[in-house]
Amino acid sequence: MRAYAGAFCAGPRDAAELADEALDRAAGWEGPALRPALLAEVRRAAYGRLRTGWAGRLSPGFLQWSRRAAVAFGETDTLGRVEQSSLLLRAFEELPDSARTALWHVLAEERSTDLAAALLGTTEDFAVASAHAARDRLIETYRRLRAERTAEAACVHYGGMISAVSRGTHANAPADLEQHMAGCRFCAHDYTVLHTLAAGEESDVRTLLVAQVLLWGGTAYQDALRRQYTVPGPDEPPDEPPAPHEPVRRRGTLLYTVVATVVVTAAATTAVLKLGSGSEAAASDRPSAVAPSAPSATPSPSPSASAATAAITLRSRATGRCLAVPGGSASWDVDPAQAVCDGSASQRWRVVATKGKSVALQNVATKLCLDIAGDRRAGDGMQQRPCAYSQGANAPYPEDQAFLLKAAASGDYVTLLCQDNPRIALGARPGGIGMLTAAGAGSAVRFVRADASTT
Repeated sequence: MRAYAGAFCAGPRDAAELADEALDRAAGWEGPALRPALLAEVRRAAYGRLRTGWAGRLSPGFLQWSRRAAVAFGETDTLGRVEQSSLLLRAFEELPDSARTALWHVLAEERSTDLAAALLGTTEDFAVASAHAARDRLIETYRRLRAERTAEAACVHYGGMISAVSRGTHANAPADLEQHMAGCRFCAHDYTVLHTLAAGEESDVRTLLVAQVLLWGGTAYQDALRRQYTVPGPDEPPDEPPAPHEPVRRRGTLLYTVVATVVVTAAATTAVLKLGSGSEAAASDRPSAVAPSAPSATPSPSPSASAATAAITLRSRATGRCLAVPGGSASWDVDPAQAVCDGSASQRWRVVATKGKSVALQNVATKLCLDIAGDRRAGDGMQQRPCAYSQGANAPYPEDQAFLLKAAASGDYVTLLCQDNPRIALGARPGGIGMLTAAGAGSAVRFVRADASTT
C-alpha cells in the first residue's frame, strides 16, 4: 500500500500516513481479494484530502489529474464517476473474490503467484490456471457491459465483429470495421482492450490491468514493486527512487482510457535531419515566425520556441500506408489514420524540434499537431490538436505531442517514441494508428520516408 501511496504524495512520510489512513478505513475487511480493494481505498483517501490542508502534500501529477477529472466529469462525485467510466474496472469488480485474487496476483502484479496460491489455499500451478480462467471471465463480462453501454446502431452492429477479431478468430479486421474504428474512439478503445486481454503479451496484459483497475498511479506502483524485487549488485549502489509520476488524462479522453526519461543518441538526432531533408519542401511548408493578425487555432511559433524541418511523408513498414489526416480536415473530430500514399498535403508532416530532444509533428494541410488521445499508454489512439509548441506556457497538454526519434542502426527507418513514456511508440494497428508497446512491435512501429527506396 505504501508503494502505491507514494504515487499520490510528495514525500515518503506523507505516503506512509496516507497508507495508514486507508488501512484504518478498511478495518474489518476480509477476503482473499484485499490487495486491489486496499489500493482503491488509497486512491479514495488521497482524493478525499484534495480539499483539506493536506492538498499541498499531494504530488503535482495527481493534483493535475484531479483537476482535469473534475472538468471532464463535473465537481459532484468526480472520483465515483471516473471509476464508473472504466468498463474494465467495473468488469473486474463483478468477478468473484477468488477470480479477482488470482487475476490480480498472477497477471497484474509481478512475482506474486506464490501469494495468490497462499490466499486461495492451493498450488501455484492451480493459481495460474485460475488466473487464466478469470481472464476469460473478465473478457466476457467486459463484452456484456460494453453491449449494455452501447447505443449507437453502428457500434452495436460491429460489436460481435470486434469481439471475434480481438479474440483472434479472424486473422485481420475487415475493411469496413477498420473504417468504422478509424472514426469511432469507443470501438477502437474496446477493440484494443479486448485484443490485449485475449491475445496480448503478458507485459501488455499486466500494464492494462494495473492502469484500468487503479485508474491513476499505475506506472509509479509498478515501478515501486520492481524496485522492491531488484537487488543491487555488490559494486553498485541502490537506485534512488524517482519522483512519483503519472501521465494525466484530458477532457474527452477519460472515457476512452485503456492509463521515464530516455537518452537520445546521436543517431536519433541525425534521424531528425534525415527525415527533414529532401527537395519536396517549399518555403510555404515552414511555420511562419510572425504571429497572424487574426486569432488562429494554431498560432505560429516564434523562432526561439521551435525549429521546423522540411515537410516529410511517413510510411509504415508494416502496412505500406502513410500517416494522414483524412480529407485534410482540420476538425478535431477527424483523427489521423493510414491512407494509400499519394504525397498530398494531408500526408505531409513538419518535424518541429521543441523542448530538449523532443519533436512535434504538424500536419501541413490542417496546421494541427499529432496528439496522443489518452494517458500515454499502449492502446491509446491518436488525434489532432492545436500545436502545443506554439502556445508556450499556456499549452494544456504538451507531453501528448512530444515524440523522440529513435533511428535504426542502419539509418533506414525511425521509431517515434513517446517522450513521456518511451516504452510506447507510434504504430500501425487495425482501424488506424495508435500507441503500441515499442518492445517487440517490429515493423508496426517503424516508419520511412514515402519517397525512400528502403522498404
